[in-house]
Amino acid sequence: PVLQTIHCVVLYETDAVDEARRRLTELLPYAREHAAPDSLISTHVLLARLAYLNGDRPAWMRYLADLDQLGQVSGSTRILCSAWLERARIATLENRLDTADHAMRAAEQLSDWEQPGVTLSANDVDTPFIARQRLRIAQGDTACVETLRQAMDQALQRHQHRRALKLRLLLILALDGAKQHKEALEHLTAALRLASHVGFIRTFLDEGA
Repeated sequence: PVLQTIHCVVLYETDAVDEARRRLTELLPYAREHAAPDSLISTHVLLARLAYLNGDRPAWMRYLADLDQLGQVSGSTRILCSAWLERARIATLENRLDTADHAMRAAEQLSDWEQPGVTLSANDVDTPFIARQRLRIAQGDTACVETLRQAMDQALQRHQHRRALKLRLLLILALDGAKQHKEALEHLTAALRLASHVGFIRTFLDEGA
């Protein structure tokens, strides 16, 4: 299930959404019964995102509620946190910033699993830190530029390339908000160059217009 889940993540990132949905739907029953937290988180979050992209908000809510229930049963704060992170992401993109802040506070109360330098496959780009920076940018707080720059550099030093790409995209948004358009364009060029080699598309689209 772990390898199949990672394959689904790659399909999603390359925007092969129909194939990703089919494989995730097939994997979901087994993941619920036997899989480790990473597979549980990825299958439910990705299926929720695909439902949201398809305009099916009830299904999006249902997948996250199911993930919540699995987290409660297993006692996993990471599973519970991941559900709140996805709620915060969507609320941020929809500019429902008070709702996003509420979801972020819930996620941050469940962030005891997050450790510097440790990458968990289901949460390499979905962490309380990353979600909080996304919200800060939406709130117009451009003071996070240097924080994002340092986090991106650390990810690159640790060869965490997918995380570094996500952090670079948030840095671009922060720089753009701070009217530092020249540097934002330079980082966007670098991000596009890296993503084009592996065909990653959704990592850009998931940050909204």
